[in-house]
Amino acid sequence: MGAKTIAARGRLGSVSRRHPDQPDLIAAARRELAAAKLEDYIRRVVDGAPELDQQRLDRLALLLRGTP
Repeated sequence: MGAKTIAARGRLGSVSRRHPDQPDLIAAARRELAAAKLEDYIRRVVDGAPELDQQRLDRLALLLRGTP
């Protein structure tokens, strides 16, 4: 687990305990944690993948942007 994920998990716990009556803050902290986990996962996959050509990188970038 990366440092960003650990920090985001801690922030979610803190916000959940200190502000249980503010669902918007909790939802934002959950989104932050999900994004940090995704970033960690992508980093692991990229680090283990063979070198990609520019065409493949462009296709992957489109997927990440949500464009079909």
